[in-house]
Amino acid sequence: MAAPLAKQVLVAIGGDVATKYGTPVWRKGLQARGGEISYTFTRTGTGLFVVSDVPNGGTWKALTAAQNAARVEQAIDPVNNVLQNYLLLEAAGTNLVENSDYEADAVGSSATSGATVARDSGHAFNGSWSAKVTTANQNGSGILLQTRAGTNIAATAGTIYSWSAWVYAGGSTDGAAVGKSVVAEIDWFNGGTGNGSTIGSPVTLVQGWQRISVSGAAPANTTNTQPRIAMNGAQGVIAFWVDVPQFEASVCPTSAIPTGTGAVTRNTERFGVSFSPSPGPYWFYARFIDRTAPTLAGGFPDVFGIQAASGSLWKQFVYGVGAATGYRGRNDTGSPPQNDTGPDGKPSVGQLSEVLLLCNADRTIQLRVSLNGAADMSATGAAVATAYPSQYGTAPVTLYVGENGSGLSNLLFSRVLVGTGTPTQIADVRSVL
Repeated sequence: MAAPLAKQVLVAIGGDVATKYGTPVWRKGLQARGGEISYTFTRTGTGLFVVSDVPNGGTWKALTAAQNAARVEQAIDPVNNVLQNYLLLEAAGTNLVENSDYEADAVGSSATSGATVARDSGHAFNGSWSAKVTTANQNGSGILLQTRAGTNIAATAGTIYSWSAWVYAGGSTDGAAVGKSVVAEIDWFNGGTGNGSTIGSPVTLVQGWQRISVSGAAPANTTNTQPRIAMNGAQGVIAFWVDVPQFEASVCPTSAIPTGTGAVTRNTERFGVSFSPSPGPYWFYARFIDRTAPTLAGGFPDVFGIQAASGSLWKQFVYGVGAATGYRGRNDTGSPPQNDTGPDGKPSVGQLSEVLLLCNADRTIQLRVSLNGAADMSATGAAVATAYPSQYGTAPVTLYVGENGSGLSNLLFSRVLVGTGTPTQIADVRSVL
């Protein structure tokens, strides 16, 4: 079905589109009203994104997108292991590390277990400076982060936090860190008393920049914390560089947020494109790496959807739900709004997800889901049939990507497609672009 469906695609968005067309959106024909508008994107303030020259022997590096500029980030596809472009869209996030860019000083970064820490310009992931860590030959030797005032970072019991840092490792003439093992660790405290630790899996350092991270919930009675990057066992005296260390209330690390003298928030992003749909059934499909996964009970992050210019007309979208389930489709028009029953199974953080929402002529919807390239989960029960509003097929609508609803969305989209017709499974549209 790929060939006829390719002719029926109305809108395409994502990193694959940017690779093919040089812009993250492609749309068939002109907008019916108001002239041609490629897309709308909003984010107050700048945002970092990551690109790579790893296939050519280089390393990862950070670039800065200006306010209201979309970010096309590169990442290794978890299914085909190919370096690809992705449209990065994130909810608001706050880096609680007060001094993570090291552009002025290294205040707040301290040494542990015999190490030394100094501001250094030998290697930098963002800007011109980073923190150089020279270890002692003992377990736990490394760097820990506190506030600029020298106190531990405040934390709330029961909240899930993520701790991450970009770490540079060099060869025998540049620190001898390649091949050595480090861990990310969050040490929790109740006042000045230790309250347990969350320790990540050991990571063997490779040449260049890599991100080291761990996530976990603050134990009961926690009031503050010391996140750290440390050697996993005694492995000699080595040097490595740390840049943009980040401690945030999130189920997984979000894009790096440089700070100078206090916590900094990266603002919510929204990407959309307006077009006029054709009357009749349509479908929309998304292929994306889910950096959030619906793991927060009570969180309802929108993955993507379609909405009339006036919200009272109609809105149909895919969203993620709590810990026991995965994605759902929803008709948000009428009273009450209608959900499909949703397939069983839940994505994991960093997994590739594919969703196909079938929007039928009677406005029932059915959702298909594939995780990490597997076969579709069973088609699910449809929402209750209701009439489309009279404006359907004539009023302009917006396809939006990464709307946050009442939860958190942090997603890397390789492609989002909207088309007419009646595909029946993800395999029908997987290769359509």
